Amino acid sequence: MKTDKLLLWVGLFLIGVMCCGSVAWRVGSIFPKRTVLSIPRRDIVYQTYVTGSLKDRDGKLGFVNQDGSRKEVITVASKGSVVHSPMVEGGMLLFLVDDWPEIIHGGALWIYHQGKAFSCDLRLAWRPSRVGHTKQYVGRHLWLDDGGIGLFRLDQKGCHFDHDLFSPAEMRSLGITAVSGFHTEDKILLVGEHAYVYELHTQQMESLALPPMIQCRLSPDDRQIACVKDEGGSAWIYVFWADDFSLRLKRHWPSKELPSTGIRDLSWSPDGKEIVYHRCVDEQECGVVGDPKNLQTMGIYRLNLDTGEEELVTTGGIMPYWIDWGGVSTETPSP
Repeated sequence: MKTDKLLLWVGLFLIGVMCCGSVAWRVGSIFPKRTVLSIPRRDIVYQTYVTGSLKDRDGKLGFVNQDGSRKEVITVASKGSVVHSPMVEGGMLLFLVDDWPEIIHGGALWIYHQGKAFSCDLRLAWRPSRVGHTKQYVGRHLWLDDGGIGLFRLDQKGCHFDHDLFSPAEMRSLGITAVSGFHTEDKILLVGEHAYVYELHTQQMESLALPPMIQCRLSPDDRQIACVKDEGGSAWIYVFWADDFSLRLKRHWPSKELPSTGIRDLSWSPDGKEIVYHRCVDEQECGVVGDPKNLQTMGIYRLNLDTGEEELVTTGGIMPYWIDWGGVSTETPSP
């Protein structure tokens, strides 16, 4: 009997080692042996447009200036991994990584800082955002079984999960699917079928008169709200004044915008005068996920909110983020 129990425990131990070893290999295989030594100083960082096939995923991010100059693509993850929704915050490069074919916009959160990579025990559905003057970030879990909308802190050693603000059941009850932080106040903006502002300290929530949206982002001074809306495959961008929610600007792109590659998120310029996003360069030849030859059919665009003029920055990228380097533009190349 004792021998049988010993053999059972040994068997369970070996199974645990094999499972853990497999998990460790999977996580460790995401990143190349050589880490990024520095973040290219450009205006915009973006996800390189990749197909649904794992063999075509190259673990790269693109950097480019707002005028399209000095484009540079760097490798931050191993081949077979796709890097989603990058952003640069406080000198740290944040991005989501996944190697599952069905994942288009989410993944495990990783941080690059001073040439080192740090993993977070979080899988997010969208790009996270910082909340006001706190050191906290807000994001939505990729899988609702893991949680709903939560707060976490970032530092040079990785990230630390604080707590969930809203459970999956509460998200469904409120009709919310996405979240973004305010810049000047310790509040968050919740959008979906309905919209709310939630104050972190008082835990008070206020309903907003916004129509249903996929995602919304606040301008750096929190005076404007830019939103993405999808109606039957068509892409819409709305920009509202935050004080009375009156409409400032509305743009529409035809139905050839596919849900998997159309406008899903956007980012503000540091001065709050423009927004940057991706869309099909030609709606008649919109790139289809799974077809490598359509790489250049997706373009990154900037939209001037005063003039309404749209300008193509570069092709071959999606999910751009406009980096704030402290108010100093990198549009003119350094000597």
